[in-house]
Amino acid sequence: MNQMNRSVLRAVTLLKVFQSENEWISASEISRRADLPFASTHRLLQTLEQIGAVNKGDYGAYRLGYLIVTLSQNVNVDDCLRRASQDLMSALSQKFNVSSLLGRLDGRMVTIIGKSFAPATKRRFVAVGSQFGAHNLALGRVLLADLSIEEIDKVLHDLSTAAVSTQVSLNRSELIADLALIRRQEFAVELGQVNPGLGSVAVPVRDNDGRVFAALSASDELEKLSPDRVETLRNELIKIESSLRKAILPDSSFGRTRPQRGRHLARRGDESRRRVPLADGNPKELAMI
Repeated sequence: MNQMNRSVLRAVTLLKVFQSENEWISASEISRRADLPFASTHRLLQTLEQIGAVNKGDYGAYRLGYLIVTLSQNVNVDDCLRRASQDLMSALSQKFNVSSLLGRLDGRMVTIIGKSFAPATKRRFVAVGSQFGAHNLALGRVLLADLSIEEIDKVLHDLSTAAVSTQVSLNRSELIADLALIRRQEFAVELGQVNPGLGSVAVPVRDNDGRVFAALSASDELEKLSPDRVETLRNELIKIESSLRKAILPDSSFGRTRPQRGRHLARRGDESRRRVPLADGNPKELAMI
C-alpha cells in the first residue's frame, strides 16, 4: 500500500471515531480512539479541516464538518441494505421455507426495509416501509437492546403518549430485563404474541465497530418453531449478517476504532450514557417476548 492510500485510510479512521454529528472531541482523544500517533492525527485533522470534513472549535476540539453531513444525505442507507440483503434473504426463504425481514430503528418504531416471503406462505402481511412499535417484535427488540437506559426510557415515554398498538407489556423493569438478556444472547425469539400461530427469530446487524444499525428476522409457523429450529434459524441469520456486513463494509481490517473509556460500545458518543445491565442466568435461555 502506498503512502497516499495509507493516508486516505487513516483519514477515514479519524472520521469514524465521531459517534454523532454534534460530538466535540479533542485531538488527543481522536488519536487514542483511532489508535494513531498524535503527530499523524494532528496533520490529518488539519487537512480534513481545510476541506470541510471537520470543524475546529474555539477550544481546540473537533466535530464533523458540513462536507460529511451533506455527503451523508446523499446516501440511501435503507436502499443499500435492501439491495445487499435481498438475494441472501431469498435464499434463506427458499432453503428453510421461512419469511425473512430486515428492519431499522426509527425512534420508537421499527421500519421494514427488506422482505422475503416463504414460498408457500399465505401470510403476506408486511410491506417494505411498514412500521411497527419496536417493542412488539423480536426484530425491534434486538434493535432496542443496543440502546442506553436513557434512550429506552425515551422510547417508553413516546410509546405511552402515542397511538401505537401494543401487543406486549410496556412495564419498564420487564422490558429492561428482557433487553439485557437479548443483548447478552445476541438474538430474540417471538412466539405468537404479535401474530397468532407465527413465531420469529431475530439477530442484530452490526458495523465493524460493533454498533447495531439494523436487524434480521426469520418467521415460521409456531408449531414448527422447536428449540432446534430456533437454533438453526439463528445460525443461518448470523451467517447472513456476516455476509451482509462484508457486502456493505467490505474491508474490516482497517478503521476499527477503540471504544470510549469506561463504557461499552454505543451508537453515539455521550460518555455519560449507561448501557442496559447484562443479565445473569442460563445462557441457553431464550429471550422471548
